[in-house]
Amino acid sequence: MVIAPLLNHSMALSLGITLAGSQLIKRSILISSLGFLIAISIGIIFGILVEVDPTAPEILSRTNISLMYVILAFSCGIAGSFSVTRGVSEALVGVMIAVALLPPIIASGLLLGSQNFTESIGAFLLFLVNLVCINLAGVLTFVIQGVNPKTWWKKKKAEKTVWKAIVLWVLLLLFLILMIIIYQYL
Repeated sequence: MVIAPLLNHSMALSLGITLAGSQLIKRSILISSLGFLIAISIGIIFGILVEVDPTAPEILSRTNISLMYVILAFSCGIAGSFSVTRGVSEALVGVMIAVALLPPIIASGLLLGSQNFTESIGAFLLFLVNLVCINLAGVLTFVIQGVNPKTWWKKKKAEKTVWKAIVLWVLLLLFLILMIIIYQYL
């Protein structure tokens, strides 16, 4: 997790959206999805093979999701974007992104494999919130920093892509916030 294998692809998606780079968007979605699938699969396998205590602090902190996690994830997205544009240490930012993505998806897999379904939903919900916030923050940070294509016709396409993505990410985030509120009452 120290090298944050999901950092580059999470930021590539935000950058691809900002630049309207369809190949970069497709590649980052494909590789990120594969990485997420591998991570949750490993969690499920270990959840089946090993006794998982859903009250362990490391697991419990990934299942007790609250709206504060939205702020944390958004901050990680900003940090990840700065790592791309400002040359911030990738190892430091990598740890921040790893904290936001890998632990909740692994925890979700562990809990799912050990048949702790309600807790697994909480951890997966945290993962989704983090993913949406990181990408929304990434796109917004790139746009605010003035990252855009060099040619005018690509800039027009990028503007449309950025606004569509922002609307999609915001709608997804609102839906996930609603899900957090509902989950807290389960």
